[in-house]
Parts: sequence; C-alpha cells; structure tokens
Amino acid sequence: MIPEWLYTIIIFFKKYNTIIYFGGAMKQKKFFRKRVYAPLICEKQTAYFLCLLGGWVGAHKFYEGKTAQGILYLLTFGLLGLGWIVDLIAILCRKGDLYFT
Repeated sequence: MIPEWLYTIIIFFKKYNTIIYFGGAMKQKKFFRKRVYAPLICEKQTAYFLCLLGGWVGAHKFYEGKTAQGILYLLTFGLLGLGWIVDLIAILCRKGDLYFT
C-alpha cells in the first residue's frame, strides 16, 4: 500500500485560478488568486478634452485605464454617439479636478 503523501500532485494553471489535484481519495481544492490594482489618478480636464476630441474612438476610456470599454467605443464609434455624449456630461459633473478610476 502506497502512503497518501506519495501520491502525485498535479498543478494546472488556468487563466485566473490555480487548481490543485491530489491523487487518490483526496478531494479537489481550488485556490483563486485575487487581482489587486492600484487606482489610477486622472485629471478632469484631460479626460474631458480627450472625450471631446477623441471620444468616438474611446480615447478617454483608455486614459482612465478602462481598456475593454475603450475597445468597445472604438468598434461602435462611441456607442453610436450616445455613450460619447453621456460621458461628456458625466465628466463635467464630477467633483474636483482629480478623480480615481
């Protein structure tokens, strides 16, 4: 009889989590890694002018560090212009000169 500690440990790395399988009758354990990002400090004036001049391509979204939304704006021309106008108003309504994203 082989002791339990001699069973093979197989580690599979997936995109966002690590799954560890233990051989034998042991149960599967999942360990999830949390992604921690430092907030970006953005200037209101810079974001506004980027939105005004390049909002239809998502320039202000890339500046704020929102890459997925920037690509969406790029492919849909600023959500057909509606998202662009809403973002212009939303940036103007923010309090203070700096904000965190």
